[in-house]
Amino acid sequence: MKLWLRFAVASTSLILFILATVGGLLFVAEKRHLLTSQQEEQATTVKRLAEVCRESVAEQNDLILLNYILSFKSNPGMEYAGFLDPAGKVVVHSDVSAVGETLEDGITKNLLRSAGIARQMTRNKSGAEILDVGLPVAYQDEKIGFARIGYRTLYYQDQVNKTLHDTMARFITVCGIVIVLGLIGSVIFARGLTRPIESLVEATRIVGKGELTHRIDVNRKDEIGLLAGSFNDMTVKLQELDQMKNDFVSSVSHELRSPLTALRGFLQMFQLGIQGPLTDAQKENVKVMMECTDRLGRFVNNILDVAKLEAGMIDFVLQPLDPKLIAGEMVFFFTPQANLEKLQVQFEAPETVSKVLGDPDRLKQVFTNLINNAMKYTPEGGRITVWIREEPGVVHMGVTDSGAGIPKDELTKLFSKFHQVKETKDKAKGKGTGLGLTIVKKIVEGCGGTVGVDSEFGKGTTFHFTLRKAPPEARPAAA
Repeated sequence: MKLWLRFAVASTSLILFILATVGGLLFVAEKRHLLTSQQEEQATTVKRLAEVCRESVAEQNDLILLNYILSFKSNPGMEYAGFLDPAGKVVVHSDVSAVGETLEDGITKNLLRSAGIARQMTRNKSGAEILDVGLPVAYQDEKIGFARIGYRTLYYQDQVNKTLHDTMARFITVCGIVIVLGLIGSVIFARGLTRPIESLVEATRIVGKGELTHRIDVNRKDEIGLLAGSFNDMTVKLQELDQMKNDFVSSVSHELRSPLTALRGFLQMFQLGIQGPLTDAQKENVKVMMECTDRLGRFVNNILDVAKLEAGMIDFVLQPLDPKLIAGEMVFFFTPQANLEKLQVQFEAPETVSKVLGDPDRLKQVFTNLINNAMKYTPEGGRITVWIREEPGVVHMGVTDSGAGIPKDELTKLFSKFHQVKETKDKAKGKGTGLGLTIVKKIVEGCGGTVGVDSEFGKGTTFHFTLRKAPPEARPAAA
């Protein structure tokens, strides 16, 4: 069964369930309302009869009461109506033959003892059920009798049932219209909901075949639109990853093959004795070989570090460290190189800094990569600041430079492997591998910290990270 059809059936079933529930509740509420209305109407009628009885006694005119009671005969729901004196003797009655009779049945005795409205069930001569409603009548603070009306129970039950039948018939008619409209609406809605999903399924198949340029054109602002947008973002990322893979293979091939070829050529020259004793030219050749070897070594080491970090093969030995001591040592280490490149390197930190939990060798590697990265993109006369700030629960550290800066749309990609900012790549002093910041992120997170970047294009960049403060009793522990 297709998804849109399932949705239509499920929504229609839900509508039916809701309507059935509402119908049941409506039936119960309507019946209760009708019964309550009948009781209130009966109480009002017997009270009105009591008032007429009081008026008749006050004016000593039984004709008023008799005419009022006889008017009840036109009501098909009334069996009888009358007025009894305090002893139970019938003074006025809709049945003239009952006038003057003293009633001594149990219903009458209960009525004579009542102080308010009395409702009692009885039966007439034919056995039909009658609801007897009586009310004491007082005049000048003295009980002068009882007003009494008998209602045919079957008649009022029929009235209730008829009203309920009419109400439910209208309700069922409305339900039928709602179900038809709901079914049509649910089918339309389901089709509108599943069409983008079908497009997404088809796009998934296309992308699965390797066509990473395919995009979904869904112009919606709801979750389906977000899903389509996420899919398109995913394909863009897949394209970037695919390109990154190609760039990586090309870079590795170039970076490994060129130095090795150079080394092999020079070594062959030494082996053949073509140069003889080392001359100035030979020394220059050795220097070239060393540069190539160093460059290749750094690249391979970075690749191996990233691979080990991602595979969880590097153990972080966390121990209390003095971040100020490590950062100051790295600033001292890079100062000679900075002087050669005409850069100003400064260190800002409070007099005392809390110890942090970290791996000393890895923390030095973090500062090395960040400072080296800052020097690469900071022009002559620029300034690099290594800083430390203490915050609640953590120590905040970072490296700020006055270099080229990074565009905002590139900030989220900086810690990706092999990613290099195109706008600043040409301004860099020397080539990079695009792995330094990835290693920084992996190390900081491995020590339980967080890393981030703030930058303004053309004005400079700040790479910063936090590490948790070490408790006083902290001991070295493997992470």
